[in-house]
Amino acid sequence: MKHNQFAYLHISSWAMALNGEHYYADIRYGEEYISELRYQLTEEQAHELNVKDTAGLAAYEEGDECGRFFGRDHVILVAMSFILNRWPEVKVIVLNDGCSAQPVKMAWCYDDDIKEAANTIWLQMETLYEQLNDPWTYAEKEMDLLCDEWDRVLEKL
Repeated sequence: MKHNQFAYLHISSWAMALNGEHYYADIRYGEEYISELRYQLTEEQAHELNVKDTAGLAAYEEGDECGRFFGRDHVILVAMSFILNRWPEVKVIVLNDGCSAQPVKMAWCYDDDIKEAANTIWLQMETLYEQLNDPWTYAEKEMDLLCDEWDRVLEKL
């Protein structure tokens, strides 16, 4: 496995803020860091943002650059296009900040079978976190086994 095949997508949200239902994204690939993923608004997207602005300050227009996304799926679609156009050598896009050595969710992989296997392992680990809050203290053996299984899946890259 080569770490330079991984791009890291971090999604943040103002979904909990008053009237906030938008998402933002940053991307890390190797030494490069994109602090705010942006895209050009369609006419419909500009209109939707203007309508949702209850303060009446928004003046979005078709073609404006925007870093505000309508949902996690929207972020992932734009990020996949951006990443694969800018760095065609990327084989995996994971959802996190690149600081974890344990399994993380894959948003995209060039091989669907690898993605499915990896995300199954990630989901098992997430389940342990939900059940135990601190699985490295209470289920270290299970966590080690999941990490080993994750490494074996990634060796196929």
